[in-house]
Amino acid sequence: MLVGFYLLNSFLNCVFGFGIPVDVGKVKHLIFIPISLPVELLLPLIGFQMIIFGTIMGLPILFGEEFGWRIFLQERLTKIFGRVKGVLLLGVIWGLWHAPIIMMGHNYPGYPIQGVFLMTLYTVNLSILLGFAVFRSGNVWLPSFLHGINNQTLSYLTLYICKPIDPFYCFGLGLYGQILFVAVAATILLGFKDWRVQEKW
Repeated sequence: MLVGFYLLNSFLNCVFGFGIPVDVGKVKHLIFIPISLPVELLLPLIGFQMIIFGTIMGLPILFGEEFGWRIFLQERLTKIFGRVKGVLLLGVIWGLWHAPIIMMGHNYPGYPIQGVFLMTLYTVNLSILLGFAVFRSGNVWLPSFLHGINNQTLSYLTLYICKPIDPFYCFGLGLYGQILFVAVAATILLGFKDWRVQEKW
């Protein structure tokens, strides 16, 4: 689902002029491919290598991060506030935790203040997805894997498919992409009864 969602965002960036198609010939040196292949084969191979292998190789780090956010903090917040409020609050905390690097120009260069708000919206959206993964699976491995798929897919599409012209006003991590992500997160939040278990209003 995440790969398809970000593919749609990348497509929309190129269609509406918010992004520039990447010249693969100029960037294929960024990843190791031992043989010369046509672009039609090269792009899927790079995507598979980055998204699948990259996620698997990063699982130990992702496990540590997700254990802290999803198991340690989410479990405590949901016990106090219930699942919906707890996960939403976690998303806000997670977003504000990124504030220093956002204000230094990471993710949204040129938008130090607006970027913090948009990153927080993004982490709230992502927290709903990853929190739901914890509720459904009962473990930290699924959200760890999804977190990796999320990050690697975004990196692949930005590096090799369509690079946003403006980091804030675009689909994907940008404002328009997060509006779409709100719709996805709201569907997850409202469409499954997992959220209403021991809910505290």
